[in-house]
Amino acid sequence: MGTDTAKFAPFLTSVAASFAVSENILRSIGSIFGLGGKGMRSSKGDQVPSSYVADVSRGRSRAFYNTGQVAIGHGGGRGFSANFNYTLSRVRPIPGIPTAPTQQNLGFSTNFSPTAFWSLSWSSQFNITDSKFESNVVRLERELHEWRAGFNFVRNANGNFAFYFSIYLTDLPDLKFDYDQSTFEQ
Repeated sequence: MGTDTAKFAPFLTSVAASFAVSENILRSIGSIFGLGGKGMRSSKGDQVPSSYVADVSRGRSRAFYNTGQVAIGHGGGRGFSANFNYTLSRVRPIPGIPTAPTQQNLGFSTNFSPTAFWSLSWSSQFNITDSKFESNVVRLERELHEWRAGFNFVRNANGNFAFYFSIYLTDLPDLKFDYDQSTFEQ
């Protein structure tokens, strides 16, 4: 009764996948091949001089939280991490009706501290379908003894971009210098 012409035809409409890599994963893989080990991250250049360590008795925090709310630790910075995500989206073709093209995107973000006083993060979105970057955000932050400095670069999918620079005293965050510059295409 009306089911004689029906066909079972599964169609993939979307896929989403993601994975993360951290310094612990890299250290574990390296140890399989005899590389690195527990002392892999420590070096004399990354040790924090005692004069830069926050004095707890003065009531200050022992870690600085940047714009991404990730701690820049006073004991050697934050560890490496990277996140990747992939999405695919498509519509089942219907005879006689134009079909939207398949869309594929790849997202990436990473955070790490190259030294005890620097913090770097970068995130980007790449449109595989159009072969172009849709957005980029780069954050670079520096601990300067009693001061913090931050630089942000943001580029959006529509081509607009912005620069942000900020420097402030850690004990008096309201005493600061900010600089912003951005573009808006007509």
